[in-house]
Amino acid sequence: MRKTILLTASLLGWISANAELSQVNFFDNNYTQEWGRLKLVGNQLSSESGKPIQLKGWSTFSINYDEVVNCLKQDGFNAMKMWGANIVRLACYAENNKGTYGEYQDNAIRKYIKMASDLNMYVLLDWHILEGDGGNGDPNKYLNEAKGFFERNCAWVKENGFTNVLYEICNEPKGLSWNELKEYSNQILPIIEKADPGAMVVIPTPQWDQNPQEAANAPINKSLYDLGLLYSTHVYTCTHMGDVVPRMVSAAAAIPIFVSEWGAVRFDGDGNLCTNEADQFLSRMQPGGNNGNQLISWCYWAWGEKDETSNSIKNCSQPYTLDNLRPSGEYIVKILGGEPWCCLPDTSVPYAIQEIPMLGENYGTLNVGWFERGEDGIAYHDNNSSAYVDPETKVEIKTGEEAKGTEAECCNMGAIYSGKEDLTKCFRFDDCVDVSHSTAGLGANWAAPGDGFGTMGSDLHNLCMTEAGEWMLFDIDVKKAGYYTVHCLTNSGTSSAGSIGMSIAQGKKPGQNGNIIRSWADRDNPLAEPWGSFQLSPTLKCGLYPDGTQDENGAANGDPTKPHTCWGWTACGGVDANDLTVLFKYEGRQKLLLFITPDGTKTPGDFSNFMFTFKSAEIPDFELLDGVEAYAADMTAVAIYPNPAENDFTVTTDGAANVSIFNTAGTKVYNQNVEGDVVVNNNFPAGIYSVRVSNSKGVKTMKLVVK
Repeated sequence: MRKTILLTASLLGWISANAELSQVNFFDNNYTQEWGRLKLVGNQLSSESGKPIQLKGWSTFSINYDEVVNCLKQDGFNAMKMWGANIVRLACYAENNKGTYGEYQDNAIRKYIKMASDLNMYVLLDWHILEGDGGNGDPNKYLNEAKGFFERNCAWVKENGFTNVLYEICNEPKGLSWNELKEYSNQILPIIEKADPGAMVVIPTPQWDQNPQEAANAPINKSLYDLGLLYSTHVYTCTHMGDVVPRMVSAAAAIPIFVSEWGAVRFDGDGNLCTNEADQFLSRMQPGGNNGNQLISWCYWAWGEKDETSNSIKNCSQPYTLDNLRPSGEYIVKILGGEPWCCLPDTSVPYAIQEIPMLGENYGTLNVGWFERGEDGIAYHDNNSSAYVDPETKVEIKTGEEAKGTEAECCNMGAIYSGKEDLTKCFRFDDCVDVSHSTAGLGANWAAPGDGFGTMGSDLHNLCMTEAGEWMLFDIDVKKAGYYTVHCLTNSGTSSAGSIGMSIAQGKKPGQNGNIIRSWADRDNPLAEPWGSFQLSPTLKCGLYPDGTQDENGAANGDPTKPHTCWGWTACGGVDANDLTVLFKYEGRQKLLLFITPDGTKTPGDFSNFMFTFKSAEIPDFELLDGVEAYAADMTAVAIYPNPAENDFTVTTDGAANVSIFNTAGTKVYNQNVEGDVVVNNNFPAGIYSVRVSNSKGVKTMKLVVK
């Protein structure tokens, strides 16, 4: 009876920890936000709020080996998450001539940590030593290198605000007793604690991580460290069901277990799959399946192209589809996601965290096609008025031979008017946003590879048929705060009557939300009216580069008599682009809201991209204090609650102030002069609003979500 009670309590806790996580469309799950920084509750790995959680995902082959590098691009990480993974183990090999990891290799590690973190996944950073391949299985052979590795990378993780990284301090030691492994661990743990206190650390156990029972008999004194200590177990189900698994089941009564590597094959990674044994092993990692009633986390070996039975992928240069899975991959994808055949990653639908400025450059481009994933009302809002809806238009959407001949209406008018018979060849054809591949090539056609700068068209996308009230949400990473001038890539058919607006829709710090567009002339005036939107100027010449010069081929890159073919970079907001600036007050990840505003019945029409040119060096007096402009007044007392709101909400004003509220179309829906805090009960329709409070100290704009 007591065992039943423990099992029920653990499972209920796990269900509670996953209350907001989809078990169908894994890509939309925000694991790191839902679970926060992990901790141990007793011997159970748990969320920040104390609920039991289970990390599940893949371990890579060495991240600096050819057979895995190709598999660790953005589409590879997308595929892992879409197939149900919430963690990736990055195996950093110390062996062979690939080198003991130095600072020049840290960049790869950090790139992969960032890519996984951008997908809200957890990361296990593994210092991977081996018995073979030039090594003898003794971690002390690389002790100094290990110390440097964790000193550098743990500090980087902490400094950059990543709270989703766990550390494995040694992979599969050989020939060392448990006491010797404790001595090794006690040399590495203080380094991690100093650099990243509170982190979760996976401790090696004897015999290639196959004997956690010895560690359970005399565990490391956890009170010595401000760290969470888990103990590694490695299992290959064709080989280890009779010895290693019973040790793990027993050890779980005394220590937290983390299965940082396992496979449904032999210990050498090859041979036939042993899926029946693997199913039994998986049951042992559930509450009631081990003596500690633990929900045990695991990483499956392996993610890469290596020619072994254990490997999951055939060819990482090909799209991540079921046809590209090896039998081992087919098995583990079913385990991770049940029957995830409905939710394979669509590699034709890129989604990127866009850097401003781009790495190593002084500019950044906002690719309008890379808006966030999600439904209408979450990632975007699109209108299809009578001007852009043809009720007779139906197109054949081919998704396979079995679907041939079926018809479906498509809300993406950009796709419908693309002239393609097969809409699956259109960019994001199943989203309602009227976006398509751009033909705005300057010096090359749309099929040529792009360089991110806009000099070629294949990496750009065209947003067309824009209408008032439409908006799109972008995920951006501001690498350097400051002022940027704005250029736009438009065509000669663009209307200057309608307007485009940009605002920070979601930031990490108080006061980070709100309008960010300003007049250059008023850049040093904290009380100046922010610009809510700007007009686009149609390009007058084809083939204009961002600096205003013309491509040597000139009109060969477009026909001035055919407005939609004549593209070029032009000033945003007027003839002199220097009079329009964007101010990013904060560095780091932010949500950028792009919205369309009307002028009468006209809207901007077609455009591709914005380009931001860094300008802060031209402002000698410009400086940031903890991310806030030096001249900005203290507006921390100005706030909104509750937010999100369902009906009434309160705006705290810090004294006499003007309160104005704008919808995403830029229309002012509320304006009131108040003497103090005000309760607003206007029953606004559900949506996103900007609330602007102006008082004697300055101006603050905040995002309000009305449910």
